[in-house]
Amino acid sequence: MTMQTYTGTFTRWHKVAERLTKDFNELTKSARQGLTETSVTEYLGESQETRLALYRDDCLDKLERALLIQDVVTNIRQALGEANERKGVSRSLAEYDKLQKRANLLTAIAGAQDAQRVEIAELKNVKYPSRSEEWHNRGQSKISVALLAGEQLAAMKARAEAATADMYAQADQLAELNKTPLSLDLPTDIARIAGL
Repeated sequence: MTMQTYTGTFTRWHKVAERLTKDFNELTKSARQGLTETSVTEYLGESQETRLALYRDDCLDKLERALLIQDVVTNIRQALGEANERKGVSRSLAEYDKLQKRANLLTAIAGAQDAQRVEIAELKNVKYPSRSEEWHNRGQSKISVALLAGEQLAAMKARAEAATADMYAQADQLAELNKTPLSLDLPTDIARIAGL
């Protein structure tokens, strides 16, 4: 097996691992089906035996290739994990996840305080509340209340905008970290199918 050193960014190595995993899945599916589901309706002679033996050998070759690809994918993932740890990608990703969830939550809360809702101070002025159209509450009166208004709503919108801006900045930082080059040794025939 001929090995060669290949260099790519973290992002590219993730893509290579994805492509190889796809090939692994296809090869294992084909090998498994061939080795476990092959059947014939009757014996047709030596030529049938020869064809079945060739098919078996092809399935075994696919299985061996799949296992080699699996080893390569594992090596790529382990190298990426170590490199991610050294560069702080895992911490940056955790921070991004936090900011993304925070921005989504605050934006959803601020966005739900729309003009269709009645502010707490205006609740006493609602004389004829609308009736619910939902099947389990049909006909019951329903007043949608805006619990946030004025300064509180403005503050919530500002927090949502700030969290979104922080999330974008963190995403940019993460993208830069993922541009870090990483060199790995791979079998040339496996690298070729991954587009290297």
